[in-house]
Amino acid sequence: KSTGGPGRENFNALTLFDHSRLSRVRQDIGSLSMEERRGQILNANLAAEAAAKLQVNRMQKAEERAHAQAVHQARIAEQQRIAAEQRRRRQEAYERARTEHEAKLRVLQSRKRFLQDVMAQREDRKAKAKALRKLLKQRSEQTISFHSKERKKKIREANARVLALRTDNMEEYIKMAKEAKNSRISMLLDNTDVLLQNLGVKVADQRAATMGQFEDTDGQHLLRADDAVQTSQQDDADAVEQNLISGQKRYLNLVHSKQEPVDEQPVMLEGGQLREYQLAGLQWMVSLYINGLNGILADEMGLGKTIQTISLFAYLMEKKGNYGPHLVLCPKAVLSNWCVEFGRWLPNYNVILYDGKPEERKQLRDDRMAAQTFNVLLTHYDMIMRDKKFLTKFQWEYIIIDEGHRLKNKDSKLSEILRGVYQSRNRLLLTGTPIQNNLKELWSLLNFVLPKVFDTSDSFDDWFSAPFKGSQEDVALSEEEELLIIHRLHQVIRPFLLRRKKAEVEKELPDKSIVICKCDLSAWQRAYYKQITEGGSVMLETPKGNSKSRTLMNSAMQLRKACIHPYLFLDSMYPPYEPEDPAELVRASGKFHLLDRVLPKLKAAGHRVLLFSQMTRAMDLLELYFEMQGYRYLRLDGETKTH
Repeated sequence: KSTGGPGRENFNALTLFDHSRLSRVRQDIGSLSMEERRGQILNANLAAEAAAKLQVNRMQKAEERAHAQAVHQARIAEQQRIAAEQRRRRQEAYERARTEHEAKLRVLQSRKRFLQDVMAQREDRKAKAKALRKLLKQRSEQTISFHSKERKKKIREANARVLALRTDNMEEYIKMAKEAKNSRISMLLDNTDVLLQNLGVKVADQRAATMGQFEDTDGQHLLRADDAVQTSQQDDADAVEQNLISGQKRYLNLVHSKQEPVDEQPVMLEGGQLREYQLAGLQWMVSLYINGLNGILADEMGLGKTIQTISLFAYLMEKKGNYGPHLVLCPKAVLSNWCVEFGRWLPNYNVILYDGKPEERKQLRDDRMAAQTFNVLLTHYDMIMRDKKFLTKFQWEYIIIDEGHRLKNKDSKLSEILRGVYQSRNRLLLTGTPIQNNLKELWSLLNFVLPKVFDTSDSFDDWFSAPFKGSQEDVALSEEEELLIIHRLHQVIRPFLLRRKKAEVEKELPDKSIVICKCDLSAWQRAYYKQITEGGSVMLETPKGNSKSRTLMNSAMQLRKACIHPYLFLDSMYPPYEPEDPAELVRASGKFHLLDRVLPKLKAAGHRVLLFSQMTRAMDLLELYFEMQGYRYLRLDGETKTH
């Protein structure tokens, strides 16, 4: 038996040598020969040695297994010790964390209770603030509602005042302005009253200068400037209101204080029947004449300013025995129109057309003007400046200036000559655009016709451009103030300026017929139109028969050119292309084709035709067409000379 461990027990159990087997081997060997015995003994020894080695290996492996098992047991024991240590540490960490958590929880609970108290107080304050805001909101809404109503009321009142100004209802406007108690409006109204009275005095002076005597009877109803200022300072609001209204009426009545009804047109006028508004224009010009004042006839274009002026000449000859001489100035382009109208409406009037070369004008002066038997001298602006030494010798009764806005620049040579060296009893401007954006330009026109009334441009500018200059208030003008200033301007110039628009007298005008004729494009035009829209270029054929592409800019303009005439694209060709046959010029354009059909009919019916074009090159083509067809024409463009 063995008394050691497992390894020792296994080791003792091993058998080192089997003696019974060795005996048997020896017995077997004894019966063999010597050589056989030796071999068997050698084999037996080798087998015994191998068995011994095998047994030693087994013993070593048994020891290794025992050692490995011992190491494994030791490792397990160490792992168990480490695991126990880790469990202990985790338990300690858990206990520490639990303790800390409980401490934090107590702090958080304390904070929660504190915040709950704070929130409760906050909610209480919010409730109180909400109640206060509600109260303030109610009060604010009431205040806003009140001010909104007041603002709307003021807007309604301001709109009503503006409407009164637009409708020229000054009496109603002044009443509403007095109720509004606007200091700036009151200042404007007071200044207007003083202005009208000052102008009234100047109008009386102008009349005296024109008539050759001072008429106290017309001026005595107006206050002088100093008296007017004192009166405006002393009177109460009602008196100021009455003074303003009456001052406006007195101012208008003073200018046209003498009235002479014109119920029918002069008998000498043979060209036709004046329309009602033209007769009213004659009445206005006659009123200015008999009151010794001048004016501006500013009817819109097409209402017959020329005919009304001719009717004035007829009236002066027929009713007043005033045979002239009168001087009529106009642009050279409308001289022929004036001659035609004189021949149509007043054929018995001796009218001299003063124009031509120097020798022709000298012959006119010697043959027709020396005896001063003519009634009207009709000329243009250049002649006024060229022959001023001769023309200023005449004492003109009337100087009529057509297109009078040419005098809007006081410093121009024409204006200086007319103001300085030409003398006349009366002056009349004809213009379709009397009211200029520039006050100094408007003043220049008024100063020409009424130099004693509108004597300085600075005072005129102060009246209407900066009425609050020098005051401590902001000079920015409201719409009402601008309208009031415009109304003040209209009040000042209304007696001296007459303007009617077509919309106002359209019932008296013949109906205008507008016909829009749509023209088809020619094949050439269609080709160019397609090339421009698709590629922005056109194909041109050179005189040598080659084709080249011409790139174009501004497609919209190029399409317009294509719709007018394809020849407009041939400008770049050298030599320039000119058709020999008029039919070719007509066939190339749909518009020219229609024109070629219409013009012969209009010519046969005795019509005269105006053709307008925005392209000078198109006018060149029209000119070429007229020459080929033998039409008489006159071309007016920017290159047309005026002399």
